Amino acid sequence: MTTHFPDDDSIIPEWDGLPLVSTDHALEKMMELSMRLYDVAILLEYAEPCGDKRKKGTYELCDKWKGKDIKIVFTKKYSGWVDNIAWIIITIIEKR
Repeated sequence: MTTHFPDDDSIIPEWDGLPLVSTDHALEKMMELSMRLYDVAILLEYAEPCGDKRKKGTYELCDKWKGKDIKIVFTKKYSGWVDNIAWIIITIIEKR
């Protein structure tokens, strides 16, 4: 998997060849953790599978962010925001 930061005027980072788009819920969680979408792209690059079961087509990866264990839950589907298939960040969970 590779993280791509576009050279053009795009403000949307990519991971594994697709743009990253957050849901409103994920954006709220990112703000609580002082995290940007670019930070999520970097975390996805190095994160490991969490091992929890999710419905088919929903993925999760775990990593550390500022000393906290976090879980990133995402799916791949069409996004009107980028008018294409994208990785949709569903939520970011701070594991306790």
